[in-house]
Amino acid sequence: MKFRTYGDPTLPAILLIHGATWAGAYLLQAERLQHRYHVILPILDGHGGEPTIYASSERSADDLLAYIDERHAGKIFALCGVSLGGQIVAELLSRRERIADFAITDGSCWIPQPQMLRYARPLLPLHWALERTGLPGRLGNRGIAPEHRMPEPMLRLYLQQIKTFRRRTSLAIFDSYFAYALKDSIRNCKTRVLCFYAGKEHKAIRESARLLCSLVPRSECAELPGYVHGELSVHRPDEWIERAEDFWSASEIAL
Repeated sequence: MKFRTYGDPTLPAILLIHGATWAGAYLLQAERLQHRYHVILPILDGHGGEPTIYASSERSADDLLAYIDERHAGKIFALCGVSLGGQIVAELLSRRERIADFAITDGSCWIPQPQMLRYARPLLPLHWALERTGLPGRLGNRGIAPEHRMPEPMLRLYLQQIKTFRRRTSLAIFDSYFAYALKDSIRNCKTRVLCFYAGKEHKAIRESARLLCSLVPRSECAELPGYVHGELSVHRPDEWIERAEDFWSASEIAL
């Protein structure tokens, strides 16, 4: 796993974990927040053109926890992630009760999906081959309102990264993501948590957010009506920043 950092290391540290396939999900947030925060963007194994192979959410959490311990004395200001990245956030929150002051997830699942593993996995090689053509990425971007579409330079970077995405990593992510179950130790979490889910999300993602909020005392869920999976984090960086800073500031006042 590699890391990109933005901003003065003495500023409050926020770690933003991207989802599957696209390592640049939080690039715009990092650029716009770097004057107020020290922003850390990990590049998960198997992503961003890296030759490594993704292992699991647990293994990714191992690497991130080691980084936080080494560089930030075991605790940071905020921990955030979208989709796969949000699942890794949940794993980190279950490992240490106060790994961060705040955490935000967007469109993440931590309820096992055995039917996906059984019936959809055989189709994954075909899906992987189709993704590498770039067609699903372009069509997905066009499905977003014009004012929120990914800028063309970022779309080209995304399509470039997709072409280097390995089949073994695609299979490992699928197996890990849909088999993952939220750990019971999440009940000990003392971090303030905000779980976003899009109005058009799969049922399991909506239920995952509600499950975490039923177990973590200082947590809340927020539905994004009309949004699609990952839209807030990937396609609406300014809105994500506004919502995140509102959550952080309101929570600090309540302390």
